[in-house]
Order: sequence, then structure tokens, then C-alpha cells
Amino acid sequence: MRISLPIVLVVACHASPQAPVPPPLQAASGPPCALRVEAAAPSASGPRAKLAVKWRGEGTGNASPNVCITVGDKVERVPRGEQRIVEVRADTSALQRIVVDGRAHLMHVAPDAAITLGDNPCFFYELSGPSTDAWFVAPPHAYCAAPGKACKAGYEHASSPRPVHDDLCGDTATEIRRCVKMGEVRLDRSRPLPGPIATQSEDDEVIPLATLAAAPLHLMPRTCGFAMLDAGKEVVALAIGAGETWTLAVENGRVTGRIAR
Repeated sequence: MRISLPIVLVVACHASPQAPVPPPLQAASGPPCALRVEAAAPSASGPRAKLAVKWRGEGTGNASPNVCITVGDKVERVPRGEQRIVEVRADTSALQRIVVDGRAHLMHVAPDAAITLGDNPCFFYELSGPSTDAWFVAPPHAYCAAPGKACKAGYEHASSPRPVHDDLCGDTATEIRRCVKMGEVRLDRSRPLPGPIATQSEDDEVIPLATLAAAPLHLMPRTCGFAMLDAGKEVVALAIGAGETWTLAVENGRVTGRIAR
């Protein structure tokens, strides 16, 4: 992934009224959870999206037979390996928080969108939205570079694992020609920064808030191994989609944000 200073990192706003953070997973009878997933519930008449969760947890060594899904104040235990689809809060501009295994992920969840969470052989889990998988991004946020040519400014080649045949650019055996538009993350300069802010993180692969304050970040869409932003009191994963522009703010130690329309 690349940020605009430029620095290469390898992974892990005044926003409109933000959906409340779902409460911590509540205690329930039965065995512990192999995986915990939390999201905000839609209001009675508010916009919503579907979150599909199917996590097998193969090879993790965790003996728990359950995945626990918390939406608002409702907790559901799902047998590991079974799929469950739940309705979660969506918004046309405010970013949503989806918590996976204790880590908050910021993501634009548009009304009626389909979000999925499942296993990933390299990174424990993956979280996908309509524009976060580079191999399924449609034009104009993706195009095919000429053979042997680099992507134009603001775009990067999709990375492996690659499909055998790219529906947009054809065979991938000898060359990846698909170019995908990076997302941009900036800090809301109209809001006071929580001070003092750290200029580096304890983890070299986590982006300190000072880096974002200095210049916007330009990030490739991903389904796992997201860029992590250290805001001091919390570290959040940035699950940005292709071509999205986000504005973030830190309020009471929490990161909030919105997408430009």
C-alpha cells in the first residue's frame, strides 16, 4: 500500500451524526466465542445493509464451536461454519464501524449494500464490501493498462492472489494489467487535533495520526490486511473502497468519518 508522502507501508471530519458504537459483546451462557463480530443496528425506518458472516476458523486452534454476532444489543451465537446474514446500519455518507475480533474497522456501508466476512488463509479473516475487492472493481475505478505499461497516476495494479482470467483485462498468467483507483483518506482540518499526537507507533506497520495530519493517505482497496491508523486511544482498520475519498476526525478518542459524495 502507498501513502502520499510517499512512504510504502505493508499491513497489518467533522462527520455527520455518527451511528452509535454497538455495546461490547454481552456475556451469554455457553462456551466462549471463536470469533466476535459487532455492528450497529439499523433504526426502525433507517437505511440498512446486509452483513453475511461465515467463519470456519480452520487451523486456528480455537476449540470454540461458536461465532458470536452482536448487532446493537442483540447477541447471536452461530455454529462455526454456518452462514448467518444480519441487517446492519448503513448510511449514504457516515462511515460505519464493524468490529472483528476486537478491532474496529471503518467502512462505507451504503444503503442496501452486501458486506461479507469470512476466512482468509493468509490473514485470519477478510471483510469485503462492494468496492474493496480490487479484482471485482468496475470501470471507471478500474481499467486495463497497455501490455508492459504502468498504471496512470492515482491507480495501482491489482495484486495477487490473482484469478486465472480477469473479466476486465483477460489472462493474468504472464501479466496483471488491471489498474485500480486508490482511495484517499484525509484529516478534517476544521477540527482540533487531540494533542499531543504521536509521531510514530509502537508497531512499524501502523500509521500514526501525525502522518495523516501531515498529508492525505492514498490506499489501495483490500479485503484483508488493512491499513491501521493509530489515533492514540484506539487503532482502527481502514477498509476503504476503490476511488473513495474519506475525511476522518478524532472525537473523544474515537475515529469517525464520512465519505465525500
